Amino acid sequence: MIYVIDRHTAQGVEPFLRWVRETRFPVIGVMFYFHTPYYGRDELFLSAEERAPIIDGLLRHIRSGLPVINSRAGLLACKSATGQGACLWPT
Repeated sequence: MIYVIDRHTAQGVEPFLRWVRETRFPVIGVMFYFHTPYYGRDELFLSAEERAPIIDGLLRHIRSGLPVINSRAGLLACKSATGQGACLWPT
């Protein structure tokens, strides 16, 4: 499964992961992406400062056994990336 994180969906990450686990979908897990801005800036884009606590949460979810497919190394690299074009690739 794929989940795109933006201003509207950021708060739903943990509930969605718990729902995936509890419903026992036949999937390996969830791959998270951060919203890619269209034509530059837009209102859904999260800054590096806004992404950091979300990434920390994804790392906690990995440690707690929730079905996150993203790698720890990729998430940490994404957390250290800055700028508007940073961390738009899968981790």
